[in-house]
Amino acid sequence: MYQTYADAIHMVIKRSNCRKILSIDESDGDKEVRAYRPSWGTDELQKFSTTVGDFTVKHLKKNADSC
Repeated sequence: MYQTYADAIHMVIKRSNCRKILSIDESDGDKEVRAYRPSWGTDELQKFSTTVGDFTVKHLKKNADSC
């Protein structure tokens, strides 16, 4: 989802590149998305997470409406 809305996410959180923040851990058969950026404060990571979540919901609603 991040890749689809990358430009919009960057505008909302006022950062130019967030690609290195996300990682996917597939240990034990479960997928976990982790956000890590040591130079960012907790509030910045929370804003990033919330923004990605908002765009995910937008995308899912768009897909549901097209069915």
